[in-house]
Amino acid sequence: FFHLHLFQLPDISQHQTNNKSQSTDLNTMSTFPIGSSVLLQGLVGAAQYNDKKGIVRSKINASGRQEVYVFEANKSMAIKPINMKYEPRDISTLSINEMKGLLLVAKKLNNEPDEWKGVNKDELQKMVATVADSPEEIAALVAKANEPKEIPSAAAKSQPAISKDQLRQGAERMSQMSPEALKQQAATMRAMGPTALRNMNPQMTHMTDAQINMAIDQMEAVANNPAMMKMAAEQMKNISPEELKAMKNISPE
Repeated sequence: FFHLHLFQLPDISQHQTNNKSQSTDLNTMSTFPIGSSVLLQGLVGAAQYNDKKGIVRSKINASGRQEVYVFEANKSMAIKPINMKYEPRDISTLSINEMKGLLLVAKKLNNEPDEWKGVNKDELQKMVATVADSPEEIAALVAKANEPKEIPSAAAKSQPAISKDQLRQGAERMSQMSPEALKQQAATMRAMGPTALRNMNPQMTHMTDAQINMAIDQMEAVANNPAMMKMAAEQMKNISPEELKAMKNISPE
């Protein structure tokens, strides 16, 4: 039986920007959103990490640097934005949710238009191609769409527990994700760390570090096993009210 706390992890492809004045021009973005997948460049003192992949874990600090978890180094490093670039993303690697999030940012919309509902993946890829000219721009738009929204602690405590409908929605999102996309999401969450994930997602406030790390481990296992991925999605869709009620901090409604 799968550890269903896994599916309370934030769907990082669902975050939307509410700031319509923010530009998505690659040349004007001076910092990188938390959760961005980046490649390091122009490093002198640690040149061995140039072209290595990292995940941005913090906003810019007073010294003009952002914390970046560098996979090759297996640690976080303080990196200037000028020494980072987005890891390119090809349109073919994007999930439906990622493409919709990208389009919302590119078109400076807050909500999904009715005409987007039911649009298939091929049509969405054509729409993305009209607003993003390169794999780097695609990556920048996806990163902006996925940027977590920090929620005040008081508001987080007032958030309702996860419901059966939310689990079903999670199952639907999961069924639309490729194994590679799921692996990328797991890697991003692991790099951000439990504290940042709890700060950004109110429904995770009750989870311990061990529970969050176990959930990420399970996400990676599911991504590496397509049969398990399908089984997990079906389990989420078909969970009984009794099973749901028995889970800590999850409501049966």
